[in-house]
Amino acid sequence: MKVNPMRRFLPLFLMLTLCSCSGKPPKNESSERPNDLPPPPMLVAPTDMTPPAPPPAGETVKPKPKSDVLQLEEVRTAIGRFHPVKLPYPQEELTEEMLPVIAKLIEAARVMDEIFLLQVSPENPARLTELRAAVEKDPSQRPLLDYFTMMYGPWDRLDHNKPFWGTAKKPAGAGFYDAGITRQAFETHLSTLEAALAVEKDRLRQNTLRSELEGLKSLFTVVDRKDGAFVFTPYHEKYKEPLARAVAAMEEAARLTTEPTLRRYLTLRAKALQDDQYQESDFAWLDLKGPIEFLIGPYEVYEDGLMGYRAAYEAFVNLIDRDYSARLAEIRSYRRDLDEALPYDAKYRSSRGRDLPIVVVNQLFTAGDTRAGVQTMAFNLPNDEEVRRKKGFKLVLFRNIAQAKFEAVLMPIARMVINPAQLEHVTFDAFFTHTLYHEITHGLGPAFLKVDRKEVEVRTQLKEYYAANEEAKADLGGLVGLEAMVNVKKKVPEAALKAAYVTFVASIFRSIRFGAGEAHGKANLMAFNYLVEQKAVVVDPATLTVTVALDRMPQACRDFVAEILKIQVAGDPEAAAAFEKKYAELPQAVKKITARLDSVPVDIATTYPVLERLK
Repeated sequence: MKVNPMRRFLPLFLMLTLCSCSGKPPKNESSERPNDLPPPPMLVAPTDMTPPAPPPAGETVKPKPKSDVLQLEEVRTAIGRFHPVKLPYPQEELTEEMLPVIAKLIEAARVMDEIFLLQVSPENPARLTELRAAVEKDPSQRPLLDYFTMMYGPWDRLDHNKPFWGTAKKPAGAGFYDAGITRQAFETHLSTLEAALAVEKDRLRQNTLRSELEGLKSLFTVVDRKDGAFVFTPYHEKYKEPLARAVAAMEEAARLTTEPTLRRYLTLRAKALQDDQYQESDFAWLDLKGPIEFLIGPYEVYEDGLMGYRAAYEAFVNLIDRDYSARLAEIRSYRRDLDEALPYDAKYRSSRGRDLPIVVVNQLFTAGDTRAGVQTMAFNLPNDEEVRRKKGFKLVLFRNIAQAKFEAVLMPIARMVINPAQLEHVTFDAFFTHTLYHEITHGLGPAFLKVDRKEVEVRTQLKEYYAANEEAKADLGGLVGLEAMVNVKKKVPEAALKAAYVTFVASIFRSIRFGAGEAHGKANLMAFNYLVEQKAVVVDPATLTVTVALDRMPQACRDFVAEILKIQVAGDPEAAAAFEKKYAELPQAVKKITARLDSVPVDIATTYPVLERLK
């Protein structure tokens, strides 16, 4: 759960999916380019292709009368907003015996790029072919293809999905639904089925109606409209051919590895990709013990902006960071304390599994949903509430990604935004640790509700408002939990709490530059506006800097989380919508501050050195 994805952490303080959000550009044959820029998704170009360099520093682009030329320059500038990073990893820990296994895992992961491109839009392959032809004819068009690969389509994920190539608007349901399906029509049909099921007496007919409802609301189906009827197709049928290639690579990796828990996971997950039954392999993933941390499959639902039901494919190939994982393991004993620190009635506290694996990894390769646009720093999975209740969930934290983001993006922002007197509180340790608490908080709070005497997930009740609401809970709920560790349990020094508060506020300006239309951006805006309202954060309109009122932050954070949890325990999408509408607006002062940050990279664009080693 981006929990984008969330994803985030402990005696160090990591923060956010920047990402749960799950990208980046190909070689211009007409010019030499540096080798430290990120490769595009494997669907688009071979692994040895690297994206184009951004415009030279100080280069002035003269306006041209043709709108397409102006657009091209805008795209080139957009690419330049990603800071190129060669992602380091401990090479000595990746042994020669492990390399063949890693190679096969990356081969399987690349297939997720292909499928996710289709999930974004079924027209994407045709668009890709057209763009390639355009670049072959006119190499100056290369930035359009590069940005297409970074965004997995012609829409800018950092600018409210504004089209940067062509004029087509991105459908709310992406490629998960027939383009003609509206939310109103879909909900009306679901309501009709539910009403029919409620009065149906025939058991066979009941099963038929129940099966149709489950299929239409499933995480793992694509919905079409045929002859006026809503029909669904399971993922394993829709994407049968590419999934077969991923399965073959995983089965070969299972044969090559000598690590039993990885072999078991690969075997079970290969089967799951062919029938969409993921629970058994989710349990196996939670039991991974070896140095390789691998995950593949459909998980996050952020791409489904119509209903928030459908999961997108992604993959992670990682190497365990043993030192940090050991240091973070102590957090397991705090989980109950952190849940009790959250301001909500004990009767709603969830009975999720108590086993809490926490691992820190160095990322080797990613693909699919997680690679689109901004790169996530961690994730909290699986999302399946039944698995989480029976066994728990796992926090996977990307130390090398977090360090790169902090150095390339957050510190430059903090120097421009935070009151200089508080700048000493902005630290990587605080950044990393808050990420941990953010992710843990995703696994706390209410999970199930009783609706009409049936147990339902909070996630499905809040519909499209759940993602931002849940991210907001994790953001400030993480700070509430950390405060409890400082003031109640005396587990963490007070200086760490001050650092967490100031570093989080600085990181808000990093996050909202991704676009306020995305779940993490909305969550950060809601938190910021609420904290300003409570005078816990003060904006100086003269200097356009921010001061954190450290004495007001604890109560303001608790009050904010209480509001969020009140919405969740009620399962009230209307209340979630109203809260979002009130607090997710971009204030004028914030607009002025972010306007000063144009020189700071929006995110990192990663190159994976392990690919060179595998050649």
